[in-house]
Amino acid sequence: MQSDPTPGNTPKDGEISPARSYLVIFVCWLAIFAEGYDVGVLGAILPALSADPVWQLSPLQVGAIGSYTVLGMLAGGLLAGTLSEINARKPLFITCLALFASCMIFSAMAPTPKIIAISRFVAGLGLGGIVPCAAALTTEFSPARSKSFNYGLMYSGYSFGILTAALISRAYVETHGWRTMLMIGAFPLLMLPLFAVALPEPLEWLSNSGQRDRAREMARRWRVAVPQPRRNDGQKPGWREVLATIFARARALETACFWSAGQSLPPTCRPPIISTSLR
Repeated sequence: MQSDPTPGNTPKDGEISPARSYLVIFVCWLAIFAEGYDVGVLGAILPALSADPVWQLSPLQVGAIGSYTVLGMLAGGLLAGTLSEINARKPLFITCLALFASCMIFSAMAPTPKIIAISRFVAGLGLGGIVPCAAALTTEFSPARSKSFNYGLMYSGYSFGILTAALISRAYVETHGWRTMLMIGAFPLLMLPLFAVALPEPLEWLSNSGQRDRAREMARRWRVAVPQPRRNDGQKPGWREVLATIFARARALETACFWSAGQSLPPTCRPPIISTSLR
């Protein structure tokens, strides 16, 4: 008969060991880094894209291509945030990563502006789904005392990804073209085996979904305590109640600021559009 890990064979306070915790953080960091590159490279190549002699895009068309990505991220974030509470997070995480990385290839090979716009929207669906999954994995497999720090450490990959996109594009976009810069963004496809092997399924989700035996087995392997299933003493609040809570008078401003900051294009995406449209 299987039993949950006891304090005698688990790390102190039943927490995951630091080495395994940082493995999960590193894998999630790579995914967020890839997302940062994807978003940042679009802004970095906009001057070259707008100057393409074949497409001859107007400032409005160039701006629309960037906007489709943000719209996809908004939809993807809402969808993935909901699905991650219903289905396993690990497959969803890998699916989102594969989706936006594959769309980078389609964007790089797009024969028309319409195709690249569609590819960017679909890529946004995957991009938006990465963050809630990575956040859940990072916080669950972090010690309680360092959850916030580890989340910030993991999300720093976004800034590094944007910086890398800017540096690579600055050095090579003129000689290799904007399509090559987009193709580089497909590199997460090479890391999918790493994600599949290194990422565990969140124990809390397994426990809450009734898969206690699987949660126990994984807990023994990772040397952590199995979390107790959440008690459902009543009905879950509907979406109207949730919106009413986050837009209540005490939280309305914070919610608006958080959404605006999270769904805005980075600064690298804005100057080319603005400066071009003012000419």
